[in-house]
Amino acid sequence: MVRFWNERNWRAAEDCFKRAIELNPNYVTAHEHYAGALIRMRRDEEAMIHARLAQQLDPLSPMIIMHAGFIYWIGRRYDLLLAQARALFDLQSDFFGGYWASGLAHWAQGKREAAVAELRKAVTLGGGPMPLADLGCLLGQLNRKAEAQRVLEDLGELGKRVNVQPTYLDFVHAGLGNHDEAFACFSQGLEQQNASILWLQEYCIFAGLDELRADPRFPALLKKIGLSNA
Repeated sequence: MVRFWNERNWRAAEDCFKRAIELNPNYVTAHEHYAGALIRMRRDEEAMIHARLAQQLDPLSPMIIMHAGFIYWIGRRYDLLLAQARALFDLQSDFFGGYWASGLAHWAQGKREAAVAELRKAVTLGGGPMPLADLGCLLGQLNRKAEAQRVLEDLGELGKRVNVQPTYLDFVHAGLGNHDEAFACFSQGLEQQNASILWLQEYCIFAGLDELRADPRFPALLKKIGLSNA
């Protein structure tokens, strides 16, 4: 996991994931994180196979179901993401992950107001900095700048108690159109080896951050991260 998420050494990480599964084919965590590595390497079908295996091995884990949904989200299978959200609602209705997954799916489908409501619910249920950052980015995209700015302030307060990766802040800045601040956070996230920096490209496409992607600093940043050849 460290080799993949933090060091971004794709080949060495894959060797480790494969060896872990060879040693214990029923090790849920290996399948779960190997799925994340595979989807990052754009091997979508393989990723979904391992996400499904993880869920079959531990069908009552909300986190495993949510993480499988994340694989479908990155793979742009929003129908499957919604199915994961429904499974989470059925399993544990007060778990933030169901609302987070549902919010992302609604966002992808252009149902932005519904997405705002679902993401707010995820935050209320203790989802932490990631759904809060998603909410802030979406509010910025909707030109609800005062609300998005409050999200930045909330993330700052939350950062006094838990780890708030700079990448979470940069997505909110990007949604607000604060590109200089966004790139500063991206650089900080890269320096700190934040795992979330690996989803930069997919997130910007998903969120419609086209102006940010058109900035000449964007492809240079992707190259530094190692995403241009991922």
